[in-house]
Amino acid sequence: MIDWYDGTAAGIERTVMPNAADEFALKRWAAHGYETDPASLGDTGSWTQLNERDLTDVEQPVLPDGFRFRTADEAGPKAAVQAHLDAWAPSTYTAEGYQGVRKTATYRGDLHILVEAPDGTMASSTIMWLDEANKS
Repeated sequence: MIDWYDGTAAGIERTVMPNAADEFALKRWAAHGYETDPASLGDTGSWTQLNERDLTDVEQPVLPDGFRFRTADEAGPKAAVQAHLDAWAPSTYTAEGYQGVRKTATYRGDLHILVEAPDGTMASSTIMWLDEANKS
């Protein structure tokens, strides 16, 4: 990625802001000649914060009585689109837009998870994108 960045942005001023806690990234950028701006890493600088938690530290979630998990394949396109619209109103998302999402090479309906409320409406949804190459 760094080689691509160097080639794509060649001839112009380039800056990067790796996270101060991301020692791996800081070393990789430094190996390519990039320097860290110490002021950007401090409490008064322009910075981002990396928060990590091992999943073993998270309590096992429990759905409230009457709620259940559904995949988008099970619930269908209409429910998946409506869940999005309900969560992100106002939104211009449409059934046609969702069909475009479904056609992307990495979309998997079994990884598009919804929570169905007792009345049949979708209470939440998330789309997970599996990176097969990196297993993440």
